[in-house]
Amino acid sequence: MTFRSCAIAIAGASFLVGVATADDDSAKKDLTALQGEWQCVSVESGERTLSEPECKAHKLTVKGNKVSHLHGAKVSPEATIKLNPSENPRAMDMSAPEGMLLGIYSLENDTIRMCIGAPGEKRPTEFKGGQKTALFHFKRAGH
Repeated sequence: MTFRSCAIAIAGASFLVGVATADDDSAKKDLTALQGEWQCVSVESGERTLSEPECKAHKLTVKGNKVSHLHGAKVSPEATIKLNPSENPRAMDMSAPEGMLLGIYSLENDTIRMCIGAPGEKRPTEFKGGQKTALFHFKRAGH
């Protein structure tokens, strides 16, 4: 997965968040925990790795069912995300303009990790950036 594809998929995106899982209460709990502003810490893909200083322009804001992602002054197109916390690791599906993106996520206190596959690729099974995956780390802003 190219860094550009990763950036289009996550960094700079506005997502419309939806929850459709067998474990609806857990999905709602995760969605509630995602509320607020998030600062990018790092991005890893097969192409390159961005450190925290390079990521400062990337921010996520989750309010209700909407997640907006800002990179500088740019906002990416909307996508739909579905959370499934009953999977191990927790699963997410994103319907984005470039296609369906399958991923995994981890939400611990004030940190989010998301590993997203390229459009048409299988869901990642581990939190590792690669040629067809990108690993994103976000921390709650102000923490």
